[in-house]
Amino acid sequence: MSCCGSPCSLLDKKGGNEGGVVEIERPLIEYAWSDVASPTIMDQLFRNSRYEFEVNWNYLNIVHEIKRFKRKKLSRDFPNNIIKRDLCLFKTDFTNRSNVTQNFTFKTERSTKTTASVNVQTGFQVGGNFNLEFSLPTVASEKIDAFKVTGGLSGQLSITKTRGKTYEESLVWSVDTQVRVSPNQKCCAKLIVCEEEFCADMIVRSTLKCIGDVLPVIVRHKKNRRQKVFEIPQERIPEILGKSGRFQLVDEDAEESGNYAVYCDSKGVFKAVYGAQQDITIDYVEAPPLQEGHDPENPVEEQVEAEHNVGVGAGPIIEEVLEDGQPLLPQP
Repeated sequence: MSCCGSPCSLLDKKGGNEGGVVEIERPLIEYAWSDVASPTIMDQLFRNSRYEFEVNWNYLNIVHEIKRFKRKKLSRDFPNNIIKRDLCLFKTDFTNRSNVTQNFTFKTERSTKTTASVNVQTGFQVGGNFNLEFSLPTVASEKIDAFKVTGGLSGQLSITKTRGKTYEESLVWSVDTQVRVSPNQKCCAKLIVCEEEFCADMIVRSTLKCIGDVLPVIVRHKKNRRQKVFEIPQERIPEILGKSGRFQLVDEDAEESGNYAVYCDSKGVFKAVYGAQQDITIDYVEAPPLQEGHDPENPVEEQVEAEHNVGVGAGPIIEEVLEDGQPLLPQP
């Protein structure tokens, strides 16, 4: 088995993939095939047609940790670099033209979508797929801004297929309350949600460490399915992955300590749009004059005029229950 140098010296060299995403399965297979298996000339010539290869990833432990999560600077108009906007999800008017105070039911449900997208710019892949899992930070520090949002986005996120992924969660906003309207007054009731949006630069550090002393690579014959296992010594893992220029040793004195773990920093951009707060606003104005044909002596039929609409930017309607036209009259 050949040796090209110590792990520390190899990790000081920069590869040509420093600026993008590197593949770690291929160099491990190449090392197992060329340096461990010692194939014959015929095996080398017919390698792709005769054999298939598989790295046993169960022998490699990968741990991910957020190292940086900082919101991008926007402008002076947005404190804490967060864009805030109010969305009117529901609006209704209650008009009381009677001589007594009336109670009306303001009840509705609306939904909005919380979206978050992650785009990875630099990092590593395993067999053409990403293997990146992380939890959004909930505690702030010097290099990390806290991220707190309702819904499933507060949990663990994972990227497995492509460089980017978008997550969506539906949030339901509801109101069920009584609105008192004085005689000859009009009430405008609104369900408003404060929506927040921000963009953050993030760095996720992935630490790779061999479980045990070796990393098995399986070589399988395509026709007879016979297979053989070749073992890569753990001290050679830093050497193999270090050629990409993306991995570095966790412990610089790996040869003395025996800790051959390596790490790779994946850099990306995180964007989120989510509902942060629900507000109910109720405004009173003087009731408009009656139109021709309305009977002021018949308040049960004429005292209520209700109209409602969905505000711009609102999410899809889940359920709508508006008890308009049925004022809760005091019992005689």
